[in-house]
Amino acid sequence: MIDPSVIEVKQVMAAFLGAALALIGQGLVARGRRAVTGRALCIALLEEFNAARVDVYERPHGDSSEFAFALSRVSTQTFDTLFREMVLSLPASLTRDLMRYHLALKAIVASHGRDHFGAQKDFDAELSGLYGSLLARLESYGGQWRLRLMLWSGE
Repeated sequence: MIDPSVIEVKQVMAAFLGAALALIGQGLVARGRRAVTGRALCIALLEEFNAARVDVYERPHGDSSEFAFALSRVSTQTFDTLFREMVLSLPASLTRDLMRYHLALKAIVASHGRDHFGAQKDFDAELSGLYGSLLARLESYGGQWRLRLMLWSGE
């Protein structure tokens, strides 16, 4: 058994202080990693949007099936595979709007341009409305300083 007279209050306080500092350090490192990941995700998503800009948004399409075909060429791998990182690293409002954009894109592609339920115009409006605002928001968030994102990760 440990003799209680050997343990001093200073030693116990030093142990608790050391543990608290270690936890604070781990938290700062985790926030730094999330900030770096968030900035990298913004760059990757901006590349996805820029790749889609010419084929989908700047080229005229005759009917909705041509628009759906153009959308099907847009890679959604970033959305599909990095969802967890988006949730952990980006602000909730930005992640929500990215997912709304992604789901509208998938719905149009899955319908092959046929408007079965009268929702095609809603999805088109959703895509066009979110596209411009997401570009600006991704550029803004991706351009923030890492220290700022570590301290406050909101938009």
